[in-house]
Amino acid sequence: MTATTQSESTIPWDGHYHGASAVFLAVLERVTSGRGHAAFGERVLANACEFRAATANGELGGYLRSDTLGKLNEAHYVLRQLGAASVAAMVSAAIDSLERTPSPPRKTLLLRRLEQDLLAAGRSLDESIARYAQRMESGNASNLRRTALAVSDA
Repeated sequence: MTATTQSESTIPWDGHYHGASAVFLAVLERVTSGRGHAAFGERVLANACEFRAATANGELGGYLRSDTLGKLNEAHYVLRQLGAASVAAMVSAAIDSLERTPSPPRKTLLLRRLEQDLLAAGRSLDESIARYAQRMESGNASNLRRTALAVSDA
């Protein structure tokens, strides 16, 4: 087994796909401006985007630092909601290993391995996030159409 340097393990990332970014930014703008709260699906999208960005930018350790198992469990749940089953399975396996490992150096190694696996799965995760955002946007459009029809029928 050869050591992998940061530059060898980093797959260039151009950010979230445009559709996912547009939906995420619209939600962020609405919530931060005080015009509403994030719905369940919007929180799933936000957590997925944050987790993906931390991984892609080599900041997973910092992202997880305050509550590693809690944040990994949250990520596992979010990934399952996205339909990213294979990525969720990676996170689940890491959680299991971390829970059984008392050694801090071993935990660090497990997290580095997880980060490499997540980087390798990056495109798949980006696609899952984009599909989820598209379904959210389609659902919102359908809800808006139903609301408009209900108002016009009144």
